[in-house]
Amino acid sequence: MLSLLNKLYLFSYTHPTPASIIAYVNVVEKLSGDNFAKLSREIELILVMMDKDHFMRDRAPVAPVAQGTDDTTLAERTAAYEKEKECWECSNRVTLMVMDLIISPTIRGALEKEPKSAKSFMTSIEEYFKGSTKSNANTLLSQLMSAKYNGQGNVREHIMGMVDIRDKLKDLDCPLNDATLLHHVMISLPPVFEPFKVNYNGSDKQWDITTLVSKCAQEEQRLRSQHPELMNHVSQDGSKNKNKRIFRSKKDNTTRDLTLGNVLFMS
Repeated sequence: MLSLLNKLYLFSYTHPTPASIIAYVNVVEKLSGDNFAKLSREIELILVMMDKDHFMRDRAPVAPVAQGTDDTTLAERTAAYEKEKECWECSNRVTLMVMDLIISPTIRGALEKEPKSAKSFMTSIEEYFKGSTKSNANTLLSQLMSAKYNGQGNVREHIMGMVDIRDKLKDLDCPLNDATLLHHVMISLPPVFEPFKVNYNGSDKQWDITTLVSKCAQEEQRLRSQHPELMNHVSQDGSKNKNKRIFRSKKDNTTRDLTLGNVLFMS
């Protein structure tokens, strides 16, 4: 998406040519079962930058009719209609051509062969992938609810991964607000963050996601700073086949499992 925006930024300062239009279209991800919402927004962005979005903003123009036998405005209204019709039809044709370029041949063969209206064609594609969209949304929701931070990497990356899932759900018309996402993030944190979660639940303040990421990163840094002997290695639990983050502290002669927040043994 960023690459597309960069190209469109340059595009806005130059006169569009067939070659440049194809270059911008090639940046758009090909249509698959789970990216229709994102793809339709990118098409709209391209058309707006090309000033070819008339079909999205306006209905197809209707030819004027004479208002009485002495209608002196008919010629003027007809000229305006012809100009508006030309713009609308050009927008419709360009949109159909752009869509044809971003749909893979395999999928294209299952769709309408010679669509006349870009808007109705986009609607038919949306209907075609509606079942796939529901399935993908269910999968993403399951991933979000089962996400757990196991101490690998860092908590910032973990939360941003959950934000990415939330954004994908939004593309599938299954939006989650910040409060719901924050709730799932808190559940995903291991017991070692329990005091942090208790403090948040006892506070009257509501955090947004940016604040949550910052606060969690600070808490993780604080936890690590309390144990300078933290050993960043992962041991394999053969019985459960689950990774554990282990640290050993000389301060209290204990070994703890960061994933579970439990004391494993005292030496």
